[in-house]
Amino acid sequence: MIIRGTTPTHTFTLPVDCSTLQNIRILYSQGSEPAIKRNMDSLVCEGNKVSCTLTQEETLALDCTKHCDIQIRILTLLGDALACNIKKVTVGRCLDDEVLK
Repeated sequence: MIIRGTTPTHTFTLPVDCSTLQNIRILYSQGSEPAIKRNMDSLVCEGNKVSCTLTQEETLALDCTKHCDIQIRILTLLGDALACNIKKVTVGRCLDDEVLK
């Protein structure tokens, strides 16, 4: 679950070591276009794990009446492009739409 207005960190286990990757992208979507797109430069990669921390602004942009689809795409140094199965998560409500400061 992703709760709107929070800063969750999602950690994923990859089938390969991060050192063998040319690029990695994590996509969060609530329709035909990705709502959140993160590339390798904004991710933390260690061994075969990759982590992504979302911002309050990003999670507040999600609609709590819809599921959020998450997919990881990778490109290896050998040029192989891989994608995981899409994971569907719920989006929880937040009682206000303000970014906490």
